[in-house]
Amino acid sequence: MHRRPVPEAHHGVRSELELNLSAGQPQFGFLSERERLWAEVSYTGMTSQAHLVTLVSEKMRAMGVMPSRELAGLQDGVKVWVGGVVVSRQRPPTAKGMAFLALEDEGGLTNVVLRPEVYEADRKALRSVFVVVEGELQRRGGAINVLAKRVIAVKPELG
Repeated sequence: MHRRPVPEAHHGVRSELELNLSAGQPQFGFLSERERLWAEVSYTGMTSQAHLVTLVSEKMRAMGVMPSRELAGLQDGVKVWVGGVVVSRQRPPTAKGMAFLALEDEGGLTNVVLRPEVYEADRKALRSVFVVVEGELQRRGGAINVLAKRVIAVKPELG
């Protein structure tokens, strides 16, 4: 049995995997489903099976997060909680301090608009991989956005 270090282990993922080279094909030591998913994304940038947001989906449900696919059925101006993986962050210099997030969950993307005061107040949370946003649904033409009131970082439990 040989041990090989796994480079840049993240967020509680084990830094060594057992390799059994006596059986022809390598056999890896135990990784939980969550650890395997996090390791896949950490090293390849994608997952082969489950969506990355499954690492925090239970927490988000408990917080009252609405799946992105359900937003289309809501009225303009209603309070919503949305969440997911932050797939893009933008704060263009021409937007007068406004910032924009794209959150992805199992159902798709949610566009989030942040006023400068929300961006500054929740700057630390905005650096997280997973966030939950409390805000107001906005319908403008055919577009649906969430105007953020608060951003909360959500940490995955990998055990």
